[in-house]
Amino acid sequence: MNLNKEVLYDVKWQSLRVDMLGSYNTFDGVKSNVNKMENYIQGTSDDIEKGQRIWRVLNNLNAVRMGYHGQGLVDTRMDKYIIKFRDHVQKLREKYKDIGEEWDWDKVKEDLQNLDKFTLKDIHKNLITRTKMAKYKTGSTDFRPELMKFIGLIEDIL
Repeated sequence: MNLNKEVLYDVKWQSLRVDMLGSYNTFDGVKSNVNKMENYIQGTSDDIEKGQRIWRVLNNLNAVRMGYHGQGLVDTRMDKYIIKFRDHVQKLREKYKDIGEEWDWDKVKEDLQNLDKFTLKDIHKNLITRTKMAKYKTGSTDFRPELMKFIGLIEDIL
């Protein structure tokens, strides 16, 4: 598996990511999400964890911008705000490039087991929807092994 992709499946991050869904379509929602992501990045003093958090946020910001492209929202006030924040996070990435050497899936499993069932089901529903959409768009049943492992861990709990 690929560490750059594995680190995306941190339970705390997935909970936050799913919580922010659906609120990138208003300027107030974007501002709120940017604040949440900034607090998330700053919520650790460990350099490797900070590097991982920055990587997750950058990945999310790129996905938001791709969504804006698909929705015709490029160059809107919301898009410009996301770009400004992405540029800020990219500068942080220069300082915190290290994301570690291996991913601890046992910790992910433990974190999933400690997560409330409502949030666990929300994450699962979102990821299953994403895999179905990807299959529909590409016709492929081959998905990232990191994603499928994460979904499998959730399904073992549910």
